[in-house]
Parts: sequence; structure tokens; C-alpha cells
Amino acid sequence: MLKAFSDAVIKIAKKHKNLVLLNTDFSRDVPLMDQISLAFDDRCFNFGLQENNMVTAACGFAVRGKVPFCFGAPDLAVKAFPVISGMVCKNNLNVKIFGVEDCPKCKNLTVIEPKTYDEALEAVQKAFDEFGPFYIKLSVL
Repeated sequence: MLKAFSDAVIKIAKKHKNLVLLNTDFSRDVPLMDQISLAFDDRCFNFGLQENNMVTAACGFAVRGKVPFCFGAPDLAVKAFPVISGMVCKNNLNVKIFGVEDCPKCKNLTVIEPKTYDEALEAVQKAFDEFGPFYIKLSVL
């Protein structure tokens, strides 16, 4: 699923200059993230180990018309849930979050769990195309 995520992000970013990718140090363990960072260095931002700050920054990008894709540590949804719930979902912001674990439910959050490569490609494209908060659970297989 991570390959599908990478492929979809690269495809979308080539066409749409408003996509920005926010990630944490965990993404260094995902080789495909290097491809994205090299291709779109001016639109990739690393937040170290600060998942809450990453999602908060994503809110700022969304308010300014960007479409932020957040990708972080396996426990991103749990660590950043207060920000996801209190800022992203409550304000129905156009923030897209990608993780490998279940995300607690909250109002306005569309959750997709693709099972195949093709479903993952479609899910990433759908998240970009549709306004509002999305959480896409990507398996690490």
C-alpha cells in the first residue's frame, strides 16, 4: 500500500501545485518517501517527531488553499488525535492523513481502508479530489 501511496502522490503532485506533503522522521524508514521528497522538495516538510505540530501546520496550509497530505509514525492517529478531532474535523478542514493504524472516529472524517494496490491508488485520488478531512489507513504490506 505504501507503493500505491507514493505512486499516487507523485502523479497528483505533478498535476497539482497545491498538494503539499508533511511528514515526520518515521518517513525516513519508508524508501518511497525519498522519491517524493526529491521530486517535490519545495512542497515537502519534515516535522521531526512532532506529529501534533505537523497536523497543526496542515490546518494552516488547508486554510490557505493547499491540500496537505500528512504521513507519519504508525501511531500518528493516536498521538495527533486531539488536533485531528479539535482542529481538522471540528472545522471540516481539507486535510488528508495517512497512517497504518485505526483512527478513532470523529465528525466529518472520511475513513478509507484500501485492501489492494488499485484501491489504494483510488483512495488517495479520492481524498485529493473531495473536500474535507480524510484518513486513509495503509497497510504496510
